[in-house]
Amino acid sequence: MEEKSQQVKRRADMDLRRKNRNRVLDMTMVSLFCVLMIVSAKISLVSFPVPLTFQLPMAVLSGTFLGWKRGIMTQALYLFMGLAGLPVFASGGGLSYIYTPTFGFLLGFVACAFVGGIIFDRFYRNHFTVQIEYALYVFCGVVAVVVSYMCGTAYMYIFFRFFASDGASAWTIGKVFGVAVLPFIWKDLLLVIPVVYLSKRLKYLSERVRS
Repeated sequence: MEEKSQQVKRRADMDLRRKNRNRVLDMTMVSLFCVLMIVSAKISLVSFPVPLTFQLPMAVLSGTFLGWKRGIMTQALYLFMGLAGLPVFASGGGLSYIYTPTFGFLLGFVACAFVGGIIFDRFYRNHFTVQIEYALYVFCGVVAVVVSYMCGTAYMYIFFRFFASDGASAWTIGKVFGVAVLPFIWKDLLLVIPVVYLSKRLKYLSERVRS
């Protein structure tokens, strides 16, 4: 009886240590992906009105790899740092960034991580074949990219239509789409393929570390 009690205690201690280790790992991964978001913002080809960066693929990766909760935490931390004044965005930082036409694309990173992560979490099954699993990853990535651009386009349209100068307020949703989406979305959609492959490999390694 005493031996069985000790076994139960050891098992409980092991479970507690595993939970603590996983909690530390989660915090580490959120911080790491926030740093990667900052780095990807600085690797950019700046053009009006949207800076061409690699942040959106990184946001897709944070959602599909970390899951929607940790993905949102990553993007929220990144936004908080930028709005607090740290120069982590492509063109700096500060609360004044809200009054820029491209701020909606930053909000879109949060939506991207949420959508990509929650779709995968809701539909993934362990018995999926490799082909179906990759198809699900690609679907999550594509939907996440589209949702992100929808957020950015809507914000830019509202900004130009109601808050900018008279000349800019003449912009239609079609013009915003043609300027802010069409020249850039192809790059992010193409990058979905390598990003989701990397996400799958990282998830496999992460599960081995957690086990």
